[in-house]
Amino acid sequence: MKKNHGFTLVELVVVIAVIAILAAVIAPVLYRYIDKSRKADDVESAGVIASAVNVALSDEDAYDAVMEVQHTANGKWGVLLMAKSGDTEWTLSDGVDPNGCFKKIMDQTCPPPEVRYHGEIDPAVAGAGTTDYASTADKFTPNGWAVCLVDNKPCVLISDGSTDPGAAPKAVALNPIMCSDYR
Repeated sequence: MKKNHGFTLVELVVVIAVIAILAAVIAPVLYRYIDKSRKADDVESAGVIASAVNVALSDEDAYDAVMEVQHTANGKWGVLLMAKSGDTEWTLSDGVDPNGCFKKIMDQTCPPPEVRYHGEIDPAVAGAGTTDYASTADKFTPNGWAVCLVDNKPCVLISDGSTDPGAAPKAVALNPIMCSDYR
């Protein structure tokens, strides 16, 4: 009588094939959940930034400095603050907050958070009305934040991470959520 000392080669190949098939089915679902989680983190961060802007604007000096910035006739403002993912402080746009009190409050209460989602965003197809709160229709990969005011309410944008004070970054609104990529 022969003793069985292990698995046959055929049994091992079948087990490996089954594991490979399961991995191929599970991996795309797992990656979708990871992306969804990263998007949710970014939306939450945008809400925190919006709350910090409200706190900063409750300071009279900061409010006066920001309100001196001229806005367009349709109620939309230019970008006030911007930051690249990983920055430790905000960058002011040219002509905003000359005494720096708004920036100082934002740096203390809400340093720029990391951007978690890095999939490509196309503002032209990202949702109805998005281009009203976007500085460009070009595709970009999110790597930063921008803050503006719309009807005296904070509008937090996910941006390409550009921090040139004289130019607006490529960005779309995340708070309020107008980017369908994040819904």
